Amino acid sequence: MVDYVESNKKFMVGSVGSLKVFCMRGTRVPMDVVMDLKAVPKPLGPGSVHKGFYDRMDMVLSSFPLENSTSRVLVTGHSLGGGAAHCGYLMMKTLYPQIPVVCVTFGVPCAVSLEIQRAVEEPKEIVNFIDEGDYIPSITIDKYTSA
Repeated sequence: MVDYVESNKKFMVGSVGSLKVFCMRGTRVPMDVVMDLKAVPKPLGPGSVHKGFYDRMDMVLSSFPLENSTSRVLVTGHSLGGGAAHCGYLMMKTLYPQIPVVCVTFGVPCAVSLEIQRAVEEPKEIVNFIDEGDYIPSITIDKYTSA
């Protein structure tokens, strides 16, 4: 059941029983490009994440915190939305350590630093689908932030 669709369709929040689903849209309009370019590192845990992606997910999680009845979470997205989903996964693991979280993304650029990649305890909880020839997943956070 879809609980909420944001007016500009940047994200959807839904649930299936006790499973909460956050679905994040990729780059589609000029304002999304602004989020893509907000590539300042944002400290998080042992490393940093892409600030634009973090800000998108932070806005969603602030507006839609988990209910007590939530027993599992799926965060998913494409491109920009996938970067936000990666950040959401990390945020959920911190905010709700007792709730299993799975992240599934499609064509996502790297949204997290190498330190965070190494620190993820359950890499099987994150699944990235990459289409052959898609250059977006080859973009790393270092490419965003290095001069």
